Amino acid sequence: MSMNRYIKVPSLQSGPFNTTTLNRVDFELDPNQVYDFDNSFIELFTNVTAEESGSGRTDGVYKVLCVNKKETGAKMYNLSLVKNCHLRSSNHGYLEDIRDVNTLRATLKEYEDSSVDKESETYKEISNLTNNRNDLQSTPFRELHKEGDVLSRDVEAPIRIPLKHLFNLGVLREFDCRKLGRTRVHIELDDVLEVQAQTLVGVGGNSTCNDILGPDSNVNEIEPTDVLPELMNSKWWVGQVVKINATAAGTASPVTDHYAKITRIDYNPTTRQVKLVIDNPLASLAGSGDNYLTVTCEPVVATSAAFTIDYAELTTQVVSNPSPMNDKMTYTTWSVEQFNAGGLTTFQKLYQVEPEAMTCVAMFPDMVSSTNNLISNYRYRIDGVDQTNRNITPHSPLYYAMLNQTMLDADIPLNNITEWVLDVDGTTQAGKRQAAYRLLTLWSKLNMTQREKNVQLNINATGAGVNEINLYKLVLKSV
Repeated sequence: MSMNRYIKVPSLQSGPFNTTTLNRVDFELDPNQVYDFDNSFIELFTNVTAEESGSGRTDGVYKVLCVNKKETGAKMYNLSLVKNCHLRSSNHGYLEDIRDVNTLRATLKEYEDSSVDKESETYKEISNLTNNRNDLQSTPFRELHKEGDVLSRDVEAPIRIPLKHLFNLGVLREFDCRKLGRTRVHIELDDVLEVQAQTLVGVGGNSTCNDILGPDSNVNEIEPTDVLPELMNSKWWVGQVVKINATAAGTASPVTDHYAKITRIDYNPTTRQVKLVIDNPLASLAGSGDNYLTVTCEPVVATSAAFTIDYAELTTQVVSNPSPMNDKMTYTTWSVEQFNAGGLTTFQKLYQVEPEAMTCVAMFPDMVSSTNNLISNYRYRIDGVDQTNRNITPHSPLYYAMLNQTMLDADIPLNNITEWVLDVDGTTQAGKRQAAYRLLTLWSKLNMTQREKNVQLNINATGAGVNEINLYKLVLKSV
């Protein structure tokens, strides 16, 4: 049984933070400790507030979505919030320094996780898939109660980013600060997240309800006719603001845009239907012929939402019985060269690459994950030698052969070559795969050399061509 203990390290900067100006967060580690980085993570403690202006109700609980600002439907991981990061020690300087780390890690994660893992673990991420039963996406920012009278509430949500999702050294079970000295973990947040009110459409929109008949009816109870597969698929929750409309018979008056908040939900497991109790009853029915007919109930959505990061902590595990201090530590990390080709359809660039580099991959960070469906073909030439005998067409057999060979040589797990960034708005397998979200990465193996290598990359494209392009290089280092 491990006797290691967890400690929480507060950020050097005080919150609140945001993703545009107050977006730099630093943590310092004790130089006298050894840390288990594999079980350590950064937590951003966040809130999302939502308001609605049309109903006049300020006390409702509204559903919100976290979406990718660069491409609304594209799935995001928690690590997507980190644009740049570095790990620096007082004794050995920069250990890792990775720019556009979110593009690199989010893209690699698409290859490293199987399709089942990607879909089943979305509950851990800020961006979740749409439930095809009720058109809702779950969110960590709301605690929704779908039965009973306990009010749903807004909650503070810790967004957890494991260190191993940012740094190669993040997998170390013993990160020895006794050797490295005082160590600083630095992250710079990226402005890629946008919060929106969730629009309920299709199955999640209007519901037809039972008629309300006669003077003995409870005018504070609404009974939608929807038959639920199970209660968890309900689109109703306690504290939700709804809009009710109905025609009338007898002396009753029609109901037009009547706003109320749900205070209790009763679920009948036999009929698999719910009954909504509201705090603002309809007008009472006086006579025997007075009825409310063609009753509809519609969830009210927020008109605005705001995202805030209140504070940040690094939760790390201190190794209680570490191994003796090593004289030398050898590891790999990523360096990057960023370039904007300005929409060229015929792109050619010569990179000077470190002698210690053993793998390189070109990525396109337009949508956080690397995507570009306008690339026709490409070819690498290293120190004047072509790496293939012909241009490589994306998603061709030669493309996958190079992908597989290079990732294998770099010891990067390859468990998925479907190469789809999931569309969080899709409710079917086909709907979750959009052509614009097709992953594209251009890999090439490198040999370590005594001097810098000249790596030439040629790309032919169509339409808007090549814009932002990053060349990531896997480099061997030792301290």
